[in-house]
Amino acid sequence: MIMAAESVLDVGCGTGSLLHWARESGHEGRLVGLDPAEGMLAQARRRDDVEWVLGDLSTVSWEDEFDFAVMTGHAFQVLLTDDELRTAFAAIGPFENGYVTFKATYESPDWDAPKFSRSTLRFLDVPSLGAFVSEAGLAVDEQYGYWDRSPVTATSPEIITIVRRP
Repeated sequence: MIMAAESVLDVGCGTGSLLHWARESGHEGRLVGLDPAEGMLAQARRRDDVEWVLGDLSTVSWEDEFDFAVMTGHAFQVLLTDDELRTAFAAIGPFENGYVTFKATYESPDWDAPKFSRSTLRFLDVPSLGAFVSEAGLAVDEQYGYWDRSPVTATSPEIITIVRRP
């Protein structure tokens, strides 16, 4: 997907290995690495044919859009607060009709090349989920906002739903 995109933003690029690989593999378009750690970018800047930007999605903006934005490794896990997540999603705009598509990269010293996994997730709100359950002739028996059985709220990280036949 990176090679097919004309312009790529690597959010939390770290030492830049992904964009280094893209350039070495023949990507001729715009490649931009964004990271808040100056030490990481010092390593990334070994290549000067990629744009390296110090900051994060809340501190920088671009006049134009990117064809593809990616967060590899555990870059997503550094978004610790709900506001950080909201800022990241708003800046990247990844939701399209309730769907998010992402690609994970796995590497091992035992493998000749990285392995990739592409996934798409669909997010429903409680009323939409309830409508599908009802349409199937089922009933919601219990519903929780997290695995600890806490109630569903507007800020719940999950919608755990137990259905039954009426």
